Amino acid sequence: MSLSVGKFFNDYVMSFCSAENGDVVLDADFSFTGSNHVYTIGCIGDSITWGAGATDILKAYPVLVQNLLGYEKYQVVNFGCCAMTMCTNHKDAYVECMQYKNLIKNAAEIDMAIIWLGTNDADRFKDNWSEAVDEDYLASYRDLLSKLKTANPDMKIILLNPCYCAIDYWEASIEAHVLSLVEQVTEETGYPMFDMHSYTQN
Repeated sequence: MSLSVGKFFNDYVMSFCSAENGDVVLDADFSFTGSNHVYTIGCIGDSITWGAGATDILKAYPVLVQNLLGYEKYQVVNFGCCAMTMCTNHKDAYVECMQYKNLIKNAAEIDMAIIWLGTNDADRFKDNWSEAVDEDYLASYRDLLSKLKTANPDMKIILLNPCYCAIDYWEASIEAHVLSLVEQVTEETGYPMFDMHSYTQN
């Protein structure tokens, strides 16, 4: 199931965003603290999530979501890390970065996770994509989802497929491999997918 732009925020994100007033403060070790719970959204991804390429780091999409929702009842946390892949059998695997470790440590406090990984996989494996890479990507995705849901069984999860890439070889790899894999995860899990690829194509 894929969601249009409007439905992504209005029908899904906003429908689950409800919390009591309160403050959540991230300490230096990236642990959630605060006496009152607010609705917490974790944005998981690579440099696109982190904010690379934005004219200002304060225009990274997690910051824009925070501004949209406001600061009184919501906390949007950026777990993006540049150059990371979903596939774990790669030196740039997301599971090896500090953001992943902080994510897992705090997963029980996250009410909603938005996952946007796969763009770098299309680049790293463009010349040697194989069935083994398919299996690694799917297994890595399933493992991440399992860890999140184990930490918080009530966590809402949204999947994002890679956005359109203007670099020909990169886009060809995205279209040939990654889009169908994200769709497969969506079909397996029933988690909604926001079709970033179609949205950014034009």
